[in-house]
Amino acid sequence: MDKLAKLITDIGKLWETYSGAYFTGIRNTLVLAVVATLIGCVIGLLCRNGVYRLVGAHIGPDDGTMNWGQAVLSAVLLAIVIAIVYLACLWALRAEELTSVVGMLAARIPGLGNKPKSGGTASPNGKLEQSTAENGDQE
Repeated sequence: MDKLAKLITDIGKLWETYSGAYFTGIRNTLVLAVVATLIGCVIGLLCRNGVYRLVGAHIGPDDGTMNWGQAVLSAVLLAIVIAIVYLACLWALRAEELTSVVGMLAARIPGLGNKPKSGGTASPNGKLEQSTAENGDQE
């Protein structure tokens, strides 16, 4: 019970210290997400008629025909367009959440991460440095 009381007081101290930064981060994240969503929706609406023509659907101002397959295909294509625009907006706005996810994914894919191999050290420019003995050179 003593540990629980100490935990609660520690959380209270952290909340007092960092609550402003916490709410600022929430606000920034929500603003970036809303801006990217709005841009994605506008671009999606602009691409809608082109996607309908691409799948062969005939949509007029008062009537239109589209079968089930065309409806599904147009929904999938529009979702892809909106997702690409959304991610591009977040990338252009340098959203920290997206760049950290991309960094984590790149670190897990062989050849994309900046992890040094065993025996080497990473220099500030990101290149792997090895001692001359590890390179096979003789001193």
